[in-house]
Amino acid sequence: MQSDRKRWGMRRISLSLNLFTILVTVTTVVALTLAAYAHMEASRAAEKTASQLLSEVSDKTAGRVAAVLTPAVLVAELGAAVPTVDQPPGNQGILPIRRFMMSALDRAPEIYSTYVGFADGRFYQMIDLNEPTGRVRATHDAPEGARFIERSITGLDQNRRQNWAFLDATGRRIAFRVDETFSYDPRQRPWYGEALHRKGVIVTDLYVFSSLREPGITMAKALDPGPDGAPRGVFGVDITLGGLSRFLGRQSVSANARIAVFTPEGTVVATPDMERLLEKAQAAGAGMEPLLADETGDPVMGELFRAVTTMGGTVSRFTPPDGTPFLARAALVAVSEGRNLYIGVAAPMSDFTAYLDVMRRNSLLFALAVLILGIPLSYVISRRMSRALALLAEDADRIRGLDLEGRPRVRTFVREIHSLAEAMEAMKGSLRTFGLYVPKTLVRQIIAGRGAITLGGERRELSVLFSDVRDYTSLADTLAPEDLMRLTSTYFEQVTAAVVDHGGVVDKFIGDGSMAFWNAPQDQPDHPLYACLAALEIQDRIARFNRVLVAKGERPMPTRIGLHVGEAVVGNLGSSDRVSYSAVGATVNAAARMERVNKLYGTSLMISGTMAERVSSHLVVRLVDRFCPMALNTPVPLYLLEGPRPGLGLPGVALSEADRAWVARWNAVVEGLAEGPPARAVLEKVTILERERPGDVLARYYATQLAILGERTVPRDKAVPDWVVESETDLS
Repeated sequence: MQSDRKRWGMRRISLSLNLFTILVTVTTVVALTLAAYAHMEASRAAEKTASQLLSEVSDKTAGRVAAVLTPAVLVAELGAAVPTVDQPPGNQGILPIRRFMMSALDRAPEIYSTYVGFADGRFYQMIDLNEPTGRVRATHDAPEGARFIERSITGLDQNRRQNWAFLDATGRRIAFRVDETFSYDPRQRPWYGEALHRKGVIVTDLYVFSSLREPGITMAKALDPGPDGAPRGVFGVDITLGGLSRFLGRQSVSANARIAVFTPEGTVVATPDMERLLEKAQAAGAGMEPLLADETGDPVMGELFRAVTTMGGTVSRFTPPDGTPFLARAALVAVSEGRNLYIGVAAPMSDFTAYLDVMRRNSLLFALAVLILGIPLSYVISRRMSRALALLAEDADRIRGLDLEGRPRVRTFVREIHSLAEAMEAMKGSLRTFGLYVPKTLVRQIIAGRGAITLGGERRELSVLFSDVRDYTSLADTLAPEDLMRLTSTYFEQVTAAVVDHGGVVDKFIGDGSMAFWNAPQDQPDHPLYACLAALEIQDRIARFNRVLVAKGERPMPTRIGLHVGEAVVGNLGSSDRVSYSAVGATVNAAARMERVNKLYGTSLMISGTMAERVSSHLVVRLVDRFCPMALNTPVPLYLLEGPRPGLGLPGVALSEADRAWVARWNAVVEGLAEGPPARAVLEKVTILERERPGDVLARYYATQLAILGERTVPRDKAVPDWVVESETDLS
C-alpha cells in the first residue's frame, strides 16, 4: 500500500497544470485551424493578385510603347510624302521642309530628331533641344534660348561641309558654326539602305546615337523614286528610349521583377536598367552593336524573351538556370507593317509568395493573437485556483519562520479558497499576539516542532538582565490607571527594542520591571557582550525617553539595571494546560540582586564580576565593591558598566581616553581597600576623583562612608567596608 502511494505520489500533477493543458490544447487546435484556413485563402489571393498585376503592367507598358512609337511612324510616313521634301536646301542650308520638321518635334516630344538623307550625300536634320534630361543641350553646347538645332550637310564630294545652326522657338537663327572636318554620310547608315530596300516605314534595331550617347531606334521611309526611277533619298525619325526605360522603371510589380521591350530578333529595346546594361556591354567590347537578351548578363532576361515569344496573353511560368520559378506575361505592340515589339513582364514566385508569407504571417499572428488571448485566459482560469493555494502555501512557510508581516494578495473566485485565506490571516493575527506573550524564537521552535511542547528544561549558561523603574510606586500614585498603563507600555517598548536588537529574549514583565536573557533557546557564543550592549542601549533609549517626558512636564522614569552570567535551567515551566518559557536558578536570582544593589549605591547599571571578566576586553568596567547577595555564599565583586572601548566598532559612544584613565585610577583606589588602609588616606584619593567628576553618585557615596569611618581603618578580612547593610531587606 505504501509503495503504491509513493508510486502515485511521484506521478501527481498539479491542478493548475491539468486545467492549463486542457484549455491550451483546445485553444491551440482552434488557432491552428484558423491559421490553415487563412493560409489557403492567402495562396489563392496571391495567385490572383499576381495574374492581375502582371496583366495590368504588361498592357500598360504596351500602351506606353505604342504611344511612343506610333507618332514617330506617322511622322516618318508624312515626312516622306511632303511634296517639297526633295527640294535641296538654299544657300543658307535651309530645307523647305524645315517648318514640318519643327512642328513634328513640337508635337511629339518623344522624337529626338527628324532628317532627310539624299541620294547625292546631302543631309538635313532638325534636333529637339527640349529633351528632358538636358543631355542633348549639354552635348551640343547649345546657347541659351536655343530651341532647335538645324544640321545640314551641303556640297558634293570634296566641297561638302557641315553646318550647325541654333534656332529659337520661332526658327530664328541665334548661333551658327561650320564644321569642315567630318565623315558622316547618310548613305552609309543602316537605316538608309534598309529603307530603300523595303516598303513602308522600317524600324531599326536599338543602337546608341553617336551624338547623344543614349540608346534609341530609327523609323525611316524612302522617298518616292525620281522620274528616272532612281532613289531620291530617305526620310528618318530618331527617338530615344531613355524616357521609355524610365517609364518601365516606374512600373511597380515586385522587388525582383523584370520588365523589358524586345524586338522579334531578341534585341532589348528598353528596360529600367538599360543604361547600365549598355555601358557594361560596351565595356566588354560590344561597341554600338544591338544588345541581345542573352547578352545582358541577366539569365532571367534571356528566359523572359524566349517565354514571351511563345506564350499568348495569359500568365505562364518559366524557370531560369538558377532554378527560381518565375511568373511571366507578354503583350504585343505592332509598330508598322510586319514589324512588332514584345513587352515582357516577369517576377519570381518568391516575390508573390513573400506576399503570401505576409498573409501567412498575418494569419499566424492572428492565430498567435488567439493563443495570446486564450493562453492567458487559460492560465488565469487555472492559476486563479492553484495560484491562490500556492500563495497560501508560501504564506504558511513564512508563518513557520514566524514571518507574520504582509498579506498575500489571494484573488480567487472559489469560495472555499477565500475562506481558507481569511482563516490563515486570522491565524497570523493570533500568532502575532502570541508572539507578544512568548519569545518569538520560542514560537519559531514551537511551529517547527509542529506544536509539540514538553515540560522541563536544560542547563546552559545564560546572560540574565533585570531592569526596574526607580520610584515607580510614587509615580503610580500620581497618575490615573489608564495613563499609567499607557506610559508603562511606551516605556517597555524602549526596553524591548534594545533587547531584541541585540538578540535577547524578553522573558517577562513584572510590574515596572522586566527580565531578559541571552543564549536561549538558540546558541549565542558572545551572549555576555550582547547583553551588556543591550543594557547600554536601554540606558540611552530611556535617557531620550525621559527627556521627552520632562519636556512635556511629566515625571521621568529612571531605570536601574542588573546583569549576571552563569548557569541556569531554561525551558518550559508550568502545568499541563499553561506553560511559560523561562529560566530559573541562582544565576537568575543573582541578576535580580544586581539590579537591587543599585539602590544601595545610587547607581543605575550594575554587573557582576563574572560578567565583567567576560566583557572587559570590549567594554570599560568600573569596580564598585565586593558584596554578598543572598543568592551567593561568598562576596562577589560588583562593577558598573561605563561604555564601549574605542576602535572596536561597537555601537554606542566609546569612552574617551580621559574617562578611561579616570576609571583606571578609581579601580586602583577601590582595589586598595582590601589592604585595610586608613579611611582618611582613602578619602583623600576619593575626594580628588570626585572633584574631577562632579556629581558622580558612587564617588559621593564612598566619600560619605569613608568620612564616617574617620580615623579607623578599613577591615582587612573583606573588601567591603563596615557600612554595608546587614540584611537585604532594604534592597527590596
